[in-house]
Amino acid sequence: MARELIQAIRQSRYLTPAGTRNAFNALLLVLCLQWLYACPEKTIIPVMGAQPYDWNPYLFWDCPWLTNGEKHKGIDIIKKYGTPILASTHGIILYSGDLGKYGKAMIILSPGLRFHLYGHMSRMNRFVFPLVLRGTEIGAVGNTGTSDCPHLHYTIFSPLPDFRLFEKNNSGWLKMFFLNPHEVLTQQ
Repeated sequence: MARELIQAIRQSRYLTPAGTRNAFNALLLVLCLQWLYACPEKTIIPVMGAQPYDWNPYLFWDCPWLTNGEKHKGIDIIKKYGTPILASTHGIILYSGDLGKYGKAMIILSPGLRFHLYGHMSRMNRFVFPLVLRGTEIGAVGNTGTSDCPHLHYTIFSPLPDFRLFEKNNSGWLKMFFLNPHEVLTQQ
């Protein structure tokens, strides 16, 4: 498939220096996606030194401080300010920057086409190439955005719904797109 894509790029009549660069970036993205598809999605806890007792497993989805039917779509891993944050799985960094209530945040696309959101970071590491391996330091625990104490907000969501997660009440249709990070991180 990659060979066919390279041939199609070479035969394109719209190749300019910028077009060549864009074509190369597209090819690189295709190769990265193929690599992601071949990798198993094994996860680790995304904060260095954290254990399951560093977050409340019952705060996924229903949270006492949220109002107006808003849902807490992740877990909050409490650790000291500046503690290194690790990529919980292999993936491609899709976004790194300010993300409103999540403050400094990063979104990584992992195998299985799942998006991992890391929020409230104090700093984000820069990468020359947007591909990260499981366990790579991507930033540090912080208190940016809507946050009362240093922690990492960690969410896993999918562009495709998992109909097994549907509930008739409690915004169950929306819950089909979010995985409980506590269950994902402790199943291994």
